Formats: sequence, structure tokens, C-alpha cells
Amino acid sequence: MGSDIPTEERFAFYSKKYAAITSVVASSTAILQNAEAIMNKPTSVCSAYYSSSCYNVSSFYQPRFPQFILSGFYAADTDTILNVAVNSGFKSEKVTVGPSIMLGIAKRFYVGDVSRQNSHVIFEMNAWLAGSVDHQPCYDSFDRAYYCGTLTSWSDFSYTAAPASFNFIAWYETHF
Repeated sequence: MGSDIPTEERFAFYSKKYAAITSVVASSTAILQNAEAIMNKPTSVCSAYYSSSCYNVSSFYQPRFPQFILSGFYAADTDTILNVAVNSGFKSEKVTVGPSIMLGIAKRFYVGDVSRQNSHVIFEMNAWLAGSVDHQPCYDSFDRAYYCGTLTSWSDFSYTAAPASFNFIAWYETHF
């Protein structure tokens, strides 16, 4: 997911209320949906059918505005953290990725001798909302549709328009 509580930030459960930005991502080589790369930005590609047929398709995948992902969290109390992330989306001539937002929560529960607070289990859930993907075909001189990224027939190209993006993480810690 890229927006769950990073290992080095798990100390946040021991602090008072505060907010933190955990990452800012702006990829110049990949197109991101939610926090995952769905494809590298193609430059010069050769046909999967005829390796001698190559074209520069980079202009089809030039973004109209920079894509970025901003993620962070808010420590609501010493046992609850709220996660949030925003993906600005991506728009070019041949692919569009809608903006999306990630919301999540991490909750700590003490186990064992609760008065000592030396062992706990933490459950974390995050889900990305929105962020649909839409590809557009290129056309050759015979008006045949094909996928620009690999120069293969459009009918052979498939993608998930609205990939689900949800994660659940559980971890146990004990201090001796």
C-alpha cells in the first residue's frame, strides 16, 4: 500500500496527539494507481508481433499535470492512528487514472499483564477509494485499434478499470 504505518514510525503509538507526513511521491517513470505502479511510461516500443516495427510513443503518455502521492497519519491518542493518503491522478492522451484517497486506521490492544503495557497487538486496515483507470487505443493507417504501450492488438489488451486496493496488517510486539 505504501501508506500504512512505516516500521520506523510505529513509535507514534507511544506519543501524544500529532500529525505527520510519511511520504511524498512524484514518479517520472511510472504511472501510479493508488500507491502502486500500473505501468512504466513507455518511450520507444517495438511490436510484439514484428520486432522490427518500433515507434516512439512517449508523447502519448506525457502527463498533462504532474502526478503525486502524499501520505501521512494522525495519532488520535496513544492507541489509535488514522492513516490518510491522496493520489492526484494521471491524465495523458492514452491513459487516465482518476484521483483517489486512502483512509485507514490502526488500533492497539494490550495483551497479557495490561498494567505493565509490555505486550500488545496492533491491527491496521487501509482502503483506497476511487482511482479508476481508463486506457485509449491507438489506430494504424487501416483504422485498426491497438495498445500503444506494446503495439499489440487492442482486443489482446486487458486491464482492470477499478482495481480494489485494501490491506489488513496485524502485528504483535512484546518488550522484555
